[in-house]
Amino acid sequence: MVGLSRAICIPRFGKSGGAAAPRELMEEWLAARKFEPHPGIPQWPCDDQLERGFFLFTNERWVILLYSGIDAGLQEDNRLLLHLARAGVPLLYVWSAGTMWGYRIHEGREVLDAYHSGHDLAPEWLTEYPGHGDLQFLCEMFGLSARPRMLEQIRRSRVIAGEDVVARFCEELGVAPAAVGYGAVEWHFLTRQAVGTFDGFTMERGYYVKQGFRPGGASLKLHEIPARAQGDAGANGWWPPVEIDPGYLLAILRLSALITAILLPIQWAFVTIFKTASWTDRFYRLMGWNQRSMHPSRFAREFFADASRDAFDVQGERLVNQLRRCEVMIPNDARATPRQCAGVFAFTISKVTVNCDAVRPDAEGHIRRMFFYPQGYAIVADEMFVAGSQPARHIGWKLEHDKRTMFVNHWIVQTPEAYFEFSCRTDSAERVERILPLMRRVVESFRITQAAITADTSAAAATEPKA
Repeated sequence: MVGLSRAICIPRFGKSGGAAAPRELMEEWLAARKFEPHPGIPQWPCDDQLERGFFLFTNERWVILLYSGIDAGLQEDNRLLLHLARAGVPLLYVWSAGTMWGYRIHEGREVLDAYHSGHDLAPEWLTEYPGHGDLQFLCEMFGLSARPRMLEQIRRSRVIAGEDVVARFCEELGVAPAAVGYGAVEWHFLTRQAVGTFDGFTMERGYYVKQGFRPGGASLKLHEIPARAQGDAGANGWWPPVEIDPGYLLAILRLSALITAILLPIQWAFVTIFKTASWTDRFYRLMGWNQRSMHPSRFAREFFADASRDAFDVQGERLVNQLRRCEVMIPNDARATPRQCAGVFAFTISKVTVNCDAVRPDAEGHIRRMFFYPQGYAIVADEMFVAGSQPARHIGWKLEHDKRTMFVNHWIVQTPEAYFEFSCRTDSAERVERILPLMRRVVESFRITQAAITADTSAAAATEPKA
C-alpha cells in the first residue's frame, strides 16, 4: 500500500536489555528467509523481492525498529512480531497510511490492546483487531510518564494530514522515530553511511540481500537493446500485448493538463497557508483541534537538518545532483526547476519540460520498457552516441491520430552506477526540431562528478585490509 509506514517499539526493561537482542533477532529472521548481510552502502530503495533493510533507533528507554518489506503485508508483520517477542517484553506496533493510523500492543501470541482511526478506507489487514485503545493501559504497560488525557486530545485531533497526529502521538510517548517511517529514513541515507545520534536516539542500519544476488550488477548493454513498438515482429515474445486507443490516450493527456492547470495554484495557496504559516498553531488551538500544524518534532528537525528541498543544485547553467553524483550543462535560456523535480534533473527548454530519472542497473525489466511503446507509436529516431566516456542513445517516437501528432523523445546514458533517462513529450513539431539539437548538447555534457560508491565498491572498501 502506497504511503504505508510501520514501526515496532521495543522497551528496554526486559530480557533484551538493549539493542543487541533486537538486532540479533532481526538477523535470525532475515537469515530464515534466505537473506544475507551485505556490507555495502545501498544505492537504491530496497527491492522487497531481493533486498531487505532496517534501522534501529536506540535510547535509554526504547529500541525502535523501522524495516522494509512492505509488500508482504500484515501476515509477515505478525510473524515478525511473534519472532521479536522472544526478547521477553511487550511490543508496541505503530502504523500510518495517509490520514489513517493506529497502534497495537503485542505480548507473545496475544494482542492485548489495539486502536485505529476507524477510517472507512482503512485496509482490513490493518484494522482486523478491533478496540478503542485504552490509553491508561498503554501508559501502564510501558511505564510511560505521558498523560492519558493529553494522548486522548492528540488522538482526537482533526487535522488535514494524519501524519501530524501520529508524529505528535509518538513524540508524547517518547518514540518519535516511529512516526518517520522506513522509506523517509532510507531515502535520506541513500549512497551514504547511516550513523548519528538524533534527539538522544542512536541510529544503526542493517542491509541484507537475497542469497546469490549482486546489487547494482548491470546485465544489459545500452547499444544492444532493441527498440520496438507493439506489433513489430518479435515484440510479443518479451512484452505482453497492450490495447490502448490513441484517441483515449490523447484525451487523458489533455484532461491531466487541465486538472494540473486548475489545481496547481490551489495547491500552492494551500501549502503556503496551512504548512508554512506559523499562526496555524494558534488557529488549530482556537478551533479546539488541540494539534499543531505540520511543524516537525525536535527529532525530525535534527534528523532532517541537512536535507535540502531541492532535488539538485543550480550553478548558473550547470546542474549538479549530489545524490547521484552527476552534472549537466543546460542552455542559458533553459529554466531549471529543482523544487518540482522528483528524479535527478528537471528543466524547461522552449516551453517543453524535460525530466531526468535514474534507473538501477539491475532492473532489467524497467530498462527494457524504456525502449518499448504501445501500438500506434512509430520509431522515428534511434541514434547511438557517447556522453563523455559513457554510452548514450536517443530514441524518438511519434503518434499520429486525427489531425494531431504527439512526439516522445528519450535520451539514455549508461554508467556503471545507473541508467540516466532524459525524457520529454510535445505535440509541436516546431518545438521538437528546436529542442533536438539542444538536448543532444545537454546529454553530451553529462558527467559523473566523482566516482560513486556502489554497493559492491563500498563492500570491497569495508573488507580491504588496512596498513
